Amino acid sequence: MIYRMRLDSIPFIATQKALKRIEIRLNDEKRRKLKAGDLIEFENTNTYEKMIVRIKEIRLYESMTRLASCESFDKTGGIYMNREHWIKSINSYYNKADQEKYGLMSIEIELT
Repeated sequence: MIYRMRLDSIPFIATQKALKRIEIRLNDEKRRKLKAGDLIEFENTNTYEKMIVRIKEIRLYESMTRLASCESFDKTGGIYMNREHWIKSINSYYNKADQEKYGLMSIEIELT
């Protein structure tokens, strides 16, 4: 199965260079279908360039704070200044109410 997701330019480029090896998403109904071995086609929101990655593993967390304490910061691709910046950035995408309702998933990926 191939799923389609959009990424801003900076995380897209970091993923393309194999620096960013995890993608954080809300564990909502749409993304609960994802499983190891599936493919994701990422589209750059600015250039519309596309790339395909394979899902290696999915890990579930109840909050971004918990996720950031368990996941390796070096897999974020150098796009955040530190863990606190990473948490703040993800919390700006997914509000606390949605995180409490759905939780978050860390999608470990590899280039195809």
